Amino acid sequence: MQLQELSGRVQRLEEENRRLKKSARRATIALAALGGIALLSSMTAAMCETVWAERFVLKDARGRERGVLTAYETGGVPQFALLDAKGGRALTFGVDAEGRGYIEVASKSGPVRSHFAVSPEGQATIESKGGEKPVDTKGEAKKKDGDVATTAR
Repeated sequence: MQLQELSGRVQRLEEENRRLKKSARRATIALAALGGIALLSSMTAAMCETVWAERFVLKDARGRERGVLTAYETGGVPQFALLDAKGGRALTFGVDAEGRGYIEVASKSGPVRSHFAVSPEGQATIESKGGEKPVDTKGEAKKKDGDVATTAR
């Protein structure tokens, strides 16, 4: 009788061992599938998302506008303006309607002091506002062409 009991116990243990192995395999497959799904979802999260807008506003900690990136108020041409603490334009980068890139620097009183531009062909211009003579990049007075002096680089 002892031999039969031992034989029955061994048989039950072997069956239980087979069930545990099957369960372990199923759990391993499930974990591998979850890991694969997580890997694939992290790969798609790393892709760049595009935000489309006509106007972006940069605000400081107090909620005041400090910069504006826009193609709305400018009739579709891009412009980036950095604003002073009072909301006035201090520095503006952009492209004008003729396709020239420009930088405008404002004076303390507000109006534009200088307008620096480079044409698509590479011709640089410096336009002075407020009655000042146009100058080249060396600071020398240049011959006027309207209000604009040109210097070739």
